[in-house]
Amino acid sequence: MLRSVWVVVGFLVLLCQFARAEEPADTLTTPPDTLSISKEPSIIYVIPAGPVAGSFTDQSRIQVVDTVAGWARVLVEGWVPVEKVVGRMGENAVVLQSAGEVEKPKKAKVERPQCIAKTAKGKQCTRRAVPGSKKCWQHSQ
Repeated sequence: MLRSVWVVVGFLVLLCQFARAEEPADTLTTPPDTLSISKEPSIIYVIPAGPVAGSFTDQSRIQVVDTVAGWARVLVEGWVPVEKVVGRMGENAVVLQSAGEVEKPKKAKVERPQCIAKTAKGKQCTRRAVPGSKKCWQHSQ
């Protein structure tokens, strides 16, 4: 019984080695050729009031997407000036102000004349009229 177990285990080991031998080889067994790398200089920026670019802290968001032959493809979150990435932004992208607030469209200024009512003392009311009315909130009742 014990002998048959060892025979089955040995057979499975040989089968696994044979299956691995038929796997396709990694495409990146060597580092990328320097000719395939862009000749343009890469500019790395410093996060506003933050750590130096290229350094990663515990708060840095790094996501490993894939690994091949000792190389890792990563996605890194960082800060760059807006003018450097505007061309890559979609139509629906929102440009943020430096304070981190969304830029809101300005409302049209509504003309609000002075209230035409007289006060109990007989003086002209100094409040502005409610939009669409000639009287303020107090005198429109």
